[in-house]
Amino acid sequence: MIQQASVQFDTHLRIERFPRPQSTDLQAWNSADRLLIEHVKQQIDSDQTLAIFNDDFGALSCALANYSQYWYSDSWLAHQALAHNRSANQLTVLRTRSTMEHPAPADAWLIKVPKNLAHLAHQLALISQVAKPNQPIILVSMVKFLSKGVFKLVEQYLGPLTTSLAQQKARLIFSHLQKPATPCEYPLRWHAAPYPWQLDDHANVFCLGKLDIGTRFLLNNLPKGHFSNIIDLGCGNGLLSLAARKHWPDAQIISCDESLMAVESATINMRYNYPDAEPRYQARADHCLSQQSDNWADLILCNPPFHQQQTISTAIAQQMFTDAYRALNKEGQLCIVANRHLPYPHLLKKQFGGIKVLASNPKFVILVAIK
Repeated sequence: MIQQASVQFDTHLRIERFPRPQSTDLQAWNSADRLLIEHVKQQIDSDQTLAIFNDDFGALSCALANYSQYWYSDSWLAHQALAHNRSANQLTVLRTRSTMEHPAPADAWLIKVPKNLAHLAHQLALISQVAKPNQPIILVSMVKFLSKGVFKLVEQYLGPLTTSLAQQKARLIFSHLQKPATPCEYPLRWHAAPYPWQLDDHANVFCLGKLDIGTRFLLNNLPKGHFSNIIDLGCGNGLLSLAARKHWPDAQIISCDESLMAVESATINMRYNYPDAEPRYQARADHCLSQQSDNWADLILCNPPFHQQQTISTAIAQQMFTDAYRALNKEGQLCIVANRHLPYPHLLKKQFGGIKVLASNPKFVILVAIK
């Protein structure tokens, strides 16, 4: 059954991407946000409590501010964006929650479909343990990101579904709990062969349950030398942090990632594999190295991403390189692994003045830039 929904947006709100991009073409909402907002305003009474998942920059929360809300995201940056945009619109700042947390009871469940299907499965499993059978569970996405896997997961965890007509290239998925509660599968424990480490990966960790080939290449070609202060930038599950602990056991190591699940996974994995490392180790959520003090690191290891949510961009990598330059001490090294086709050599030369190639193969290159 196809359900109707119209598309509008509250033009009185000022919703910004956070941090502000250099390109003015990128906005902080899309027609998927507008479609969901209008449907909620038309179909759900304002005295109901909403649970909102994966609201990238807070557009949903701000536009639906007259509803009581619980707000969940794995993105540290999304938490900052929500606070910024609610404050900019004179709205009370919400207490936000990680998607690792068991959700609080709500009357309606709103989910922007995340890029990572394991993350969606995790959220649906959590919701299945709390939602009541008659409560609406509504997913929204741009049509181009709605894979068959999304529909299969909804049917697996909730039951039968219906959809809206596609409007402005966005679509709603409607369901409610029609199956027994499903236990969560995550974190997933696995062995990072051929290395000795046992890992616990939360659902939204990059390259969940397997060894990324770029990271493997960097693990096999780490820089030589003695390093006392090391940062694993964009740490994921902390594999590079574990390698740093193995090669430089006396070093202070900091793992940073924008994903709260990644930070928790890296913390668990270091504690499990090197229980004695904790006095010299910390993992923290951050946007690149925005909270890192200047001139601290001897070595920064990084496998940079080239997207923010669904947007492909070098902006995050460029910010990582800028922050790394500030965080490194004199003669400190930034060591990255990247696909050969990406324009990172140009960005690094612009920031550092020069680079050297530590290793390369037909797919990847490892670059070192020295401050």
